[in-house]
Amino acid sequence: MTSTDARTTERTFTRMDESTAEQWQTIAVETATNQPRVADRVLGLLRSLADITALIEQAQTAREDDGRPPLRVLAVLNLADPGANQDNADAVAALGRFPQLTALDAPVRRRKAVANAMAHGLSVTEITPRDLKAVEEIAVLCNQVFDGKEQ
Repeated sequence: MTSTDARTTERTFTRMDESTAEQWQTIAVETATNQPRVADRVLGLLRSLADITALIEQAQTAREDDGRPPLRVLAVLNLADPGANQDNADAVAALGRFPQLTALDAPVRRRKAVANAMAHGLSVTEITPRDLKAVEEIAVLCNQVFDGKEQ
C-alpha cells in the first residue's frame, strides 16, 4: 500500500506485507541513489558530536569550579548492524576520538524485534515472541548504564 504526499511526488510504503515487487524495486533504486546522502549525514553527525563534546567540556569545567563531581557521559552504538563488522568497528573508533565520552561496549543492534516492539509502544523485553538476542543487548546496556560497569 502506498500513499502520496500532496506536496511532493514521493511515495511512502506503509505496509511491507502489501508492497509489490515494483514498489520494492523503487525502494532499492532510491536507496542506491541516496547512499551518498547517508555518508553526508554521518559526517554531519560527527560534526554535531564535536559541538556536543565542546558543551560537555564547558559543563565539566563549570561543575569543577563549583566543587561538584564531573558528569558521567556515556555513548552507545544504537541501530548497529547485526554481528561484528567493519561499520560498527568504525563507528566505535569514531567515538573514541572524543575523550569526553565513555563508549559503552553494549551496542543495540538493528533488529526486527526492536521495530516491532516500538510499533506497539513496548520494549523488546515486553513483546512476544521474545527475541533473546535483543533482550540480552538491552540487559547489557542497562547493566552498564545503571550499575556503572563501563568497559
